[in-house]
Amino acid sequence: ATDLSTAYLPLETRVVPRDEQEDVAMKLQMIYFPVRARQEPILMAFAYAKMPCDVLSPTEFYGKGWGDGAKQETPYGGLPVLLVDGKPLAQSGSILRYAASLAKLVPADPFEAALCDSVAEAASDLVLAMPLVNMFRGDTFTEKKAAFCATCPTVLKNLAKQYKGPFFLGDNPYYCDLAVYHYLSLIKLIEPSLLADFPKADVLMAAVEALPGVSDYLANRPEPVDIGVAPKLVPK
Repeated sequence: ATDLSTAYLPLETRVVPRDEQEDVAMKLQMIYFPVRARQEPILMAFAYAKMPCDVLSPTEFYGKGWGDGAKQETPYGGLPVLLVDGKPLAQSGSILRYAASLAKLVPADPFEAALCDSVAEAASDLVLAMPLVNMFRGDTFTEKKAAFCATCPTVLKNLAKQYKGPFFLGDNPYYCDLAVYHYLSLIKLIEPSLLADFPKADVLMAAVEALPGVSDYLANRPEPVDIGVAPKLVPK
């Protein structure tokens, strides 16, 4: 039988069933610097969802350098910024949760979703790993690395206590796994011995690296080189 309850509603107010909607891919663009940092878990989520996302530098997108006015054109004066069909979304945590919702990498249960978020938030205490890999040089690198090595073990031990395996909340991958993977992969570049404080880090990392889409993304992304000396990314 035909449901006539909404048949005569104006088109802009009628709810169109999912199977009647045209499957139109959204255009995703990420504006960020050429470093291995805050964009990584987001791009991993999009890769898992098989949603292409173009990555552009501030100069490529805004037509000017970061210090020459591009910064002032972002919503909050920082990067990354995700453009969804041209609409900007800022703040890396918000972007990650948005990408995760599209990729179905958020637990359906509200409490489980909060647990997932708490893991991702706890991992952000390792934030110093990003400038260590991408920015610091010479004596500054040495000083900051020492500070990181002093605080990292406590963070990793706390994360290890929450880990169930093979992913953080059990059998299913969520965005917290991508966030933690990002930091663990940076730690391997800075001081691999630190991972001893997360005994099953290799299990988590292997599980993430085997995820469809994510495996290809990780295999093809540029590699950081000359860390602490003249850090940069080089294509594989």
